[in-house]
Amino acid sequence: MEIIRTIAWMKEKARQARSENSIIGLVPTMGALHD
Repeated sequence: MEIIRTIAWMKEKARQARSENSIIGLVPTMGALHD
């Protein structure tokens, strides 16, 4: 599991996953509301 914190990083990981025919799962959270 990897936590992605920037849009640029997400774009790069998505590009990489598409080239490898991999799947990316997204788990949206409420960030600052949780420890």
